[in-house]
This record gives sequence, C-alpha cells and structure tokens, in this order.
Amino acid sequence: MLSGEATATPKIHDGSVEALRVLKTLQGSANTSRTQALNQLRLALRELALHIAFLDEQLETSHTTKRPPGPAPHNRTKPPLDALEPGDV
Repeated sequence: MLSGEATATPKIHDGSVEALRVLKTLQGSANTSRTQALNQLRLALRELALHIAFLDEQLETSHTTKRPPGPAPHNRTKPPLDALEPGDV
C-alpha cells in the first residue's frame, strides 16, 4: 500500500444506519431551533409586559397631574347637551 492507491471500497451512505444518523442530526437541529424560538418569545413577552406596565404608569400619572380636581371638562368642540335648545338637536 505504499504506492498511494487504495484498494478498499468506501462505505455506501444510503443504508438504514445512515438514514437514522441523518434523522438524529435533523432532530438535534430542530430542538435547537425550537429552543431559540421559545427564548425569543419569552423575551418578547417580558418586554411587552414591561412596556404595558410603563404605559399604565404613564397613564395614571397623566390623569392625576394634568387634570384639576372637580368635574371633568366638557368636550370643547361640542356644547353640552343641556345647553342646547330642544329644537337644536
């Protein structure tokens, strides 16, 4: 065998063992992708929850600091219904 020529024939890669190896590789790849997708979903849900909490806090502070105490102001574009005459409606 010092001449550099191989006399052995290579294994054929189309048997049942090769098919199982390919399936096992695909299963590992699918599990990795699934884990990555779940981690991204968990992160997105956590960020969404934080954003909603922030917006709720902003909404609460805007209602308490900007509006003076007392009755709610009327809509400025329309007169209140009790100020209209019966024939105006």
